[in-house]
Amino acid sequence: MNKWHEDLTNIAYRKSYIDGFEKYCNEVFSEGVYEEYCTVQAGHGYTLKYRLCTKYVTDIKVKECSEYELYSPDGRKIFSYNAPESTLHTVTEINGTLYYIYNDNLYGYNVLQLSDMAEYRYFPKASDSFGAYPVRQDYEETFIWTEIFYNPDNHIMAVHGCYWASPYEVMLYHIPDIMKPFDAIGCPREYSGYQYYDTADKEPVIWNGNELIINYCEAYADETDFPSGQLVFTEEEYMKFMYRII
Repeated sequence: MNKWHEDLTNIAYRKSYIDGFEKYCNEVFSEGVYEEYCTVQAGHGYTLKYRLCTKYVTDIKVKECSEYELYSPDGRKIFSYNAPESTLHTVTEINGTLYYIYNDNLYGYNVLQLSDMAEYRYFPKASDSFGAYPVRQDYEETFIWTEIFYNPDNHIMAVHGCYWASPYEVMLYHIPDIMKPFDAIGCPREYSGYQYYDTADKEPVIWNGNELIINYCEAYADETDFPSGQLVFTEEEYMKFMYRII
C-alpha cells in the first residue's frame, strides 16, 4: 500500500472505462437468466429493489450483473443503475442533506445527492478490468467499501470493508465535500500494532466525538492471536498517518 497517487486515480468518467462497463452489462443482460426481484431497506425510509442476471460461460464460470432501483419513502422510483458487483448501498445524512452512497463495480463508490439527484462517481485506476483488455498486468485489488461512518466534525469517512479475501478492517478518507474527491487516505492497521485485525460484526466503527473506536473480534501480532477488543485512536494519532492525495 504505497502507490496511493497512481493507483487511486479516478477513471469513473473515462470513456474507455464507461464503454467497457456498459459492454459487460449489456452482454450479461442479453444472454443471461434473471432471478426474481429482492427488496432491502436503504435507510431513511428509502427502499432498494434489485434482481440478479447470470450468464453461464461454462458449467463453473459465470458472469453476473444486477439491476437496481431506488424508491423514495412515498414509493416513487427515483433512480436506477446496473452493477456487476455491489457491496454498498445506503442512504445517509451528512450535514442535514441525504445522500445515496453505493458502489456498482465492487471497488470505488458513487454519491447521489437526493435533493437534486446530482452525482459524483469514483473508481480507482488500479482496479480497472473493464477499460483495458486484456486486464493490465499492474491490476491491483483496492479497498472494498461495505459500510460508512462519516464524522462531519473533521470530514473523515471511516469505511468498513476489506481487501479481497482478507479480514475486514477500516480505512479512513478525508472528504471535506462528499460530492468531490477525497484528498487523503489512511490505514489504521498500519499503526495498530497488529499484522491484521478482523472487525466485529456489531458496531465495527464508533465515533466518540473525534476519537475513533474500532471493535475487532480477532487480531494477530508476533505469532500470537488476540481475542476481541478495541482499537482507540485520537484525532491527532490517525491524522498523523493520513496520506495526501494530489
